[in-house]
Amino acid sequence: MTDTTKQPAGAELLIDYRLSQMERAVTKLVEQNATIIAMEQRHLETREALERAFKAIKDNDAKHQEAIRGVDTRVRNIEVEMQSLRMVRGWVITGVLAVVAASATVVLKSVTAPPLPAAVTQPARTG
Repeated sequence: MTDTTKQPAGAELLIDYRLSQMERAVTKLVEQNATIIAMEQRHLETREALERAFKAIKDNDAKHQEAIRGVDTRVRNIEVEMQSLRMVRGWVITGVLAVVAASATVVLKSVTAPPLPAAVTQPARTG
């Protein structure tokens, strides 16, 4: 009978080689697992940051919409007042032109008018 518990030397070397290969593979798996855990942690932090950013965007959007409504109301009020302001501006410009024309007429008339006789320009002396 042969002893089956004793293995040839080549088989022991093969088992040692395979065992060392498995140890290296397990070591690599542990390293990769640590890398995956770190990446997952960063992913969670990024997700939380994105959620905070989107919440802030929604809050700002609501504030901006409210501000836009306020500006829209003010613009409408200004547009309503613009008609009367244009009309008043037209009146003011017409009035200024009328005063300038009257002043120019008076100046032109006084420059082109013949001189008055001395008796008319000086008051009579009594006394």
